[in-house]
Order: sequence, then structure tokens, then C-alpha cells
Amino acid sequence: MKKQVSKNIAINFFSFLCNVLVGILLTPYLVSKLGVVAYGLIPMAMIFTDYINVITQSITSSINRLLTVAIEKKQYTDAKIIFSTALSLMTMFAIFQFILVYYPILNLDKVISIPDNILKDAKNLFILVFANFSLSLVTSVLSVSMYATNRLDIMQSLQIVRAISRVLFIVILFLYWEVSLTAIGIASVISGIVVIIMTLIISRRLTPELKYNLSCFDLGKFKEISAFGGWILVNQLGFLLLSKVDLIILNRYVGLYEAGVYSAIMQIINVVKSFALVFAGVTGPMVMIYFANQDNDKIISVTKTFIGFLTLSIAVSIAVVVMNSYSLMEYWLGETYSEHGQLLSYMLMSILLSLGMLPIFSVNVAIGKVKIPALFSLFCGLLGLTISYYTANYTQLGVYSVVLGTFISLTLKNAIFSPLYVSQCLGISYNTFFNAQLKGLIMFAVSLLFCKLFNKYVVVNNMSELFLVMLTQFSILIVLSVFFYDKKDKSMLTDLLKNKVRKNE
Repeated sequence: MKKQVSKNIAINFFSFLCNVLVGILLTPYLVSKLGVVAYGLIPMAMIFTDYINVITQSITSSINRLLTVAIEKKQYTDAKIIFSTALSLMTMFAIFQFILVYYPILNLDKVISIPDNILKDAKNLFILVFANFSLSLVTSVLSVSMYATNRLDIMQSLQIVRAISRVLFIVILFLYWEVSLTAIGIASVISGIVVIIMTLIISRRLTPELKYNLSCFDLGKFKEISAFGGWILVNQLGFLLLSKVDLIILNRYVGLYEAGVYSAIMQIINVVKSFALVFAGVTGPMVMIYFANQDNDKIISVTKTFIGFLTLSIAVSIAVVVMNSYSLMEYWLGETYSEHGQLLSYMLMSILLSLGMLPIFSVNVAIGKVKIPALFSLFCGLLGLTISYYTANYTQLGVYSVVLGTFISLTLKNAIFSPLYVSQCLGISYNTFFNAQLKGLIMFAVSLLFCKLFNKYVVVNNMSELFLVMLTQFSILIVLSVFFYDKKDKSMLTDLLKNKVRKNE
């Protein structure tokens, strides 16, 4: 398995780099072409799809769990029934959700604030984004075979194709048709069509036994998928409240310009989050397979190692960006945006303690302990929403109101509750995962000091020089972070990097 895990990590990391480049290059390009206010509507459109995507993610997580166990135990008849039931369910939902959102989109200006001169263009964007989302719903079921066979490398390769093709079609449409939000929506749909065709071909080759048959639709499996997915849905709703209502609050209660700037900065935040998801995502199939084989020791070992690695790496990444935030905003978006370096710093520090704990979610799903985490996630989401809303309306915090709400709710859920709950479920010491957080905080402080001293002796004049400085700082600090790993963690990470397979450890 470790050979495949190494592949997954390599491709996931390449996908991460691809997303970094897309975010760095595409964001200033779109801001310069469309303006910051119009640009702010693009992530806003994505937020509305996220509200519906919580349902699909919950269903997909449930399907992944059932299908992985069935394939691992070679129960192919059962796997075919699960696949056919899931594909029928998701196709019906894709059609239904598109019909459901059509009328609200026609009255979009009553939902969010939109300048009159781009209202029609914005409506076209939202319609096309939801059309592409409908395609993604079907793609998510077709790609389950890749997850179940631990081929995350192929899944991420398709995401690379999606990102690159979307950028190419945006540039082509801007050059040879028109610069508009509609063009961005069309590019998204075309890239979605390309990916769904490729996914269909690859999934048939990976799992030829998973052939769709409408007669295989099983009401019992439907109920099983829905029952387990229901609690994951509640968890995802909490996630949306935690991280996806910020733009809506800013749009409605703070200002369009502030929402646009926040949207642009979110691209950097998303890069850090994507880095965390690269490694957190790798643990999912591994934990699921170990669970199918009833190997709890491996579940604990893998989760602990990846949490330790993530926590230290995130601490280094955030520290490097924070200490170069003003220069980054200036050379990335323009001199007038350099003043927002402080906002970037606070947004990054609000997620410092929470991202490292992401692998825990895979453990909860694998062992079937999702009810209590889901309810607590919903509570934290409502808490964060309440804090953000009231501080935005009744204080002078402005854009920092959503940063405060995000920090309190995410820290409470991911950094405190999640490690405590999963430790209790696995019957291990409560300190097992908190030790990683302590190391992360120490590494963060060390990194801030190092970067401050480093920057005293370096002068940067453009984006290329700044990138080189940040890369140098990151590389040195990542090497220094090795001193925080114990022998077992070092051994596991070394094996993965060397592509060695050790069946009996």
C-alpha cells in the first residue's frame, strides 16, 4: 500500500502546486480585467453551490465507505448495487437542484448586492456555475471507484486537468469573445464536460465490475447510504456555517469593496487549506482499508503521523506568509492593496490550530462515529455565524468580524473537540494529538523569529524575488521542523518518500 500512498502524495502535491499557480496567476488577471467588485461575485457563486454540495459530499462519503469495504472484501455484487443506487440518486438530485435554484437566480439582486451594470452578467455566471455543478455531482459518483481502489493519484490528475482547462478556456474566451462573468461560467462548464468524460473512461477500466444498471437500484441501500450520510450532512452544514458565510455577511453588512478584497485574499488562504487537504485526503482510503481489515493500530499510527506532519508544515507555511504579507499583497495585486497585508495575516492565523487536525475526519467516517461530531460542528457553525453577524453589525471591526468568528468556531471544533473525541473513541490518551499542536505552536514562533531576522538582510523589488525569498525561508524551516518528529513518524514518512513497502512492521 505504501507504494501507492507515495504516488498519491506526489500527485496530490503536484495538484496543490498547480492550484497555487492558478490562484497566483488567475486572481490578479481576473481582478485587472473585471474589477474587484465583479471579481467578488465569482467566489460568491461558488458559495451557493457549496450549500448544495454539502448534500453530495455527505452522500459521497457514505458511498466511499460502503463501496471501499465491499471491494476490499471482494463483494462485487453488493458493490454493483451500491454503485447503481448511488448513481441513480445523484443524477436525480442533479436535475432537481438545477430546477430548484433557477428562480432564485432570476431574482439574484434580491439575495445579494449586485451593481445594476453587471446584473445580467452575474445571473448568467450563477446559472452556468450551477450547470457545471450538476455535472460534478454525477462525476463524484463515477470517481468513487478511484477512491475505493486507493487511486487518489488519478483523482487528483483529473482535478489538475479541470483547473488547467478552465484557465485556458477563460483566456481563450476573453481574447476571442468577450471579457465577462458569462465567459468564466462557460469555461467552467466546458472543463466540467472534459472531466466527466475522462472520469467515465477511467472508472470503467479500474472497476469493470461496477456497471450501472437501473434495475439494481435498491431501496435498502438507499436508506443505508442516506442514514449514514445524514449525519455527515449535518457535519457539512456546520462546515458551511464555519467557513462559507463570511462573504455573504461582508457583502450584505460591510461593503462590496471589502468583500472583493476578502475574496482575493481567500485565494491565498485556499492555497494553505489545499496544502492541508493534500495530505489529509491521502489518509482517507488508508484509514478506510485498515478499518475494513480491523487494524486499529495502523489507523492510530497513520493518523498521528499525518497530523504531526501537517501541524508543523502548516505552522511554517503560515509564518512565512505572515512575515511577508505586506510585500506579497503589493507585488501580487498591486501597490494599493499592500495595506491589506494585516488582514491576510489575521486570516491565516485564525486557521493555524485547526488545519492540522483534518485527518481526524477520515477516522470518524471509517469507524462510523459521525453523529456527535456532526452535532458539535453544527453548534460551532452557528456560534461562528452569530459572532460574525453581531460584530459586523454592532462593532467597528468591519471585515475582521468574520475573521474573529472563524477563529473561535474553528479552533473550538477542530483544535479542541475533534482530538478529544476521536481519542476517546479509539481508547487512547487524550494527549496523543494535542502534543502535535504544542509542537506546531513552538514551530510557528520559531518560524516568525527566523523570518523576521532573515528579512532584515534581504531586500525584494518584485514578485519573483519575493517568491524566491519565501521559498528559501520555507525550505530551511521545513528542514528544521524535522527535529520535532519522533522516530516512528520519521520512519513512516521516510518509507513513503522512498517508495518502500514493508508489509510487517
